[in-house]
Amino acid sequence: MVAAVRVIAYGEAASRADEHMRLSGNVIAQSAKLLIEYIVERWGSTYLRRPIQEELKISMERNKERGMSGCMGFLDCCH
Repeated sequence: MVAAVRVIAYGEAASRADEHMRLSGNVIAQSAKLLIEYIVERWGSTYLRRPIQEELKISMERNKERGMSGCMGFLDCCH
């Protein structure tokens, strides 16, 4: 579990995580895949949905203040 979380959270290669966990890279990669599938199955309906009108309005206002007028969302590649 720890190795799978490290792969997902830090983008660490499964073959690198196997040095710390003493598991094969294939086992870690498969565990990470199963964990992602579980997360999507469990939390997908909550977080992977279209925003309601009120959420969209708040997001648009915040983004306008940030200089991204008309933008519903963006990634800054820092977080």
